[in-house]
Amino acid sequence: MIEKKSSIPNDLIRLAIERAVCRYGSAGTGDGVFTSACFSNEFTPLAGVKTQLDGRIVRAMLTGRDDVEVLHGGAHFRMLTSL
Repeated sequence: MIEKKSSIPNDLIRLAIERAVCRYGSAGTGDGVFTSACFSNEFTPLAGVKTQLDGRIVRAMLTGRDDVEVLHGGAHFRMLTSL
């Protein structure tokens, strides 16, 4: 029997994404777009990490997630609300 992987809707990465969208969205973009720097700024205190994450690390963390779209250039992302 093959088990289906369960999706955790409120994981730490998703929480950082939501916070980054709120922060970056307040700068006027809205529509679920955020940058790797905004994500890093939100993720590091949640995870207890002392240094900021490099953009390549952020891209590696977010690429392949069902709830994130990597936008052209690789430094901008869009949170997808419907999974």
